[in-house]
Amino acid sequence: YMENNSENSSSWIIQRYIDNPLLLPCGRKFAIRAYVLVTPRMDILFSRIGYTKACSEAYNLTDIANKKRHLTNANIHGSAAVLEPLDVLGKFFHGGAVAFRTTVFQQMQEMGTIAILSALERLNPEEREECFEVFGVDFLIDSDYKAWLIEVNGSPAMSSKEPFLVSCLPLVVQRAVRCAEASTSSTCTLATLTAIGAYKGERRTRPCKYREVDAVFTFALT
Repeated sequence: YMENNSENSSSWIIQRYIDNPLLLPCGRKFAIRAYVLVTPRMDILFSRIGYTKACSEAYNLTDIANKKRHLTNANIHGSAAVLEPLDVLGKFFHGGAVAFRTTVFQQMQEMGTIAILSALERLNPEEREECFEVFGVDFLIDSDYKAWLIEVNGSPAMSSKEPFLVSCLPLVVQRAVRCAEASTSSTCTLATLTAIGAYKGERRTRPCKYREVDAVFTFALT
């Protein structure tokens, strides 16, 4: 972490470049975009719906200056950007889709939850009632099937011309609203929402476990 105290400067976090990314069968690097919902009760839910963002050129560590080999941002690749449903990873992941869900996806849930928890006390500083937020959380998977948190986006794009995103992004939004509304209901109980209670003012350190809320979101239990 580097902090510059001059007036017109920013603080930076410097991280070692992960040079052993898991590659798609075509040899290209990819990242995973997932979604995390924080409800009005400060419950944290992790979406099963996500997608992969792949580079448009094959990964090559000797060509480090070529962004199209190393960065997965869609704006870098333009019309050549490759976006695929998250389930596509189950087709080539060692052990199949079940192994992906029980290993990498669980790591993503744990890291995404910890990241949100680290800033939870700063969310909703004005304590407005019945507000919620959906975060876009990006991950990289390395060749040892270890997940790495890349960034948390407070304003993820919720529109796209990509056919599968046209159908799945509205579903994420609809279910997020549904879960947020349910959490504010006067009839909401631990049983009906499989809730974990509010995190506000409290830090919990027990290992994460997960339960289903509906077809899209799972609860991150701590």
